[in-house]
Amino acid sequence: MNSSKKFMKNMYKSIDGEIEKCTKEIEHNPENFEALNSRGMYYNAKKDDKAIMDFEKAIKINPNFADVYNNLGGVYVKKGDNDKALSYFNQAIRLDPKFGAALLNRAYLLCRKGDYVQSIDDYTEVIKLITTKIDDDSISEYEKIVEINPMYREAHFNRGVAYFYMENYDSAIEDFSVNIKRDGTDIVAYEARAMAHIKKGAHNLAIDDFTEMIELDPDHAHDEFYYKRGKEYAIIGAHNLAHADFTKAAQLGHIKAQSYLKGKGLKWKKVVVS
Repeated sequence: MNSSKKFMKNMYKSIDGEIEKCTKEIEHNPENFEALNSRGMYYNAKKDDKAIMDFEKAIKINPNFADVYNNLGGVYVKKGDNDKALSYFNQAIRLDPKFGAALLNRAYLLCRKGDYVQSIDDYTEVIKLITTKIDDDSISEYEKIVEINPMYREAHFNRGVAYFYMENYDSAIEDFSVNIKRDGTDIVAYEARAMAHIKKGAHNLAIDDFTEMIELDPDHAHDEFYYKRGKEYAIIGAHNLAHADFTKAAQLGHIKAQSYLKGKGLKWKKVVVS
C-alpha cells in the first residue's frame, strides 16, 4: 500500500471513530443537535450524503443554529448546487451577522458567480471582524492573531482576486502584498500579484515577482514561471534574458516555449527535474 492510500485509510478510520462517538451521544439524547452537526461534518468529510440528513435533523431541533446552515451550504457547494448553497450561507449570516466562516464561504461563492462587489464587501467584513478583535496598541498581539488565523490571509487573497476580476489592479496588488508580507514563501500570492502588475503594464515589477518565485526553490521552479518571466523580458526589450528563460522553460517541458524556440530555429536539451 502506498503512503497516500495508507494515509487515507488511517484518516477514514479516525473519522469513523468520531462518527461512532457522535452516534452514541445521539442515541443517548436524540435532541442533541450539536452532536448531529458534528456527525454531519464527519460524514461530509467522507463525502457521505448522510451528512445532509444529520444537518437537516439538527435544524429541525434548533432552527437558530447558524453553524449547521453554514455546513449545509458547504455540502451543496461540493455538489455544484450554488444557489442552494448560497441560500444556506445567507441564512447562517442572518442568524449571526458576524459569522466569519459563513461570510468567507458566501464571498467565495459570490465571486464565482460574478458578483464581485458583494463578494468584496463580505471579504472586507471578515477582515474587519478579525482585526477589530485586537487592541490597536498591541502590535505583537495583532501580528500573532493575523498569523494564526487563516481566514485573514484567505480573505485578503480572495478579495484581491475579486478586485482583479473587476480590473481594480491597485487594490488587488495591495491584498496580494498583505499575504506576501505575512509569508514570503507564498508563491500563489506572488504569481497573482505578478499578473496584476502585468495588467497595469508594470513589467519590471512582474519580473521581480517571477524572480522571487523562482528563487524560492530554483531546483524545482515551474516551467511556467520561466516562460512568463521570459515574456516580460521580451516586452521590455531584454531579449537575451528572454531567450535564456524560454530555453529553461523548454528544457523543463513547456510546450509554448518549445514552439517559440522551434519557430526561431533554435534547439534545447530537455532536462529531468528530480
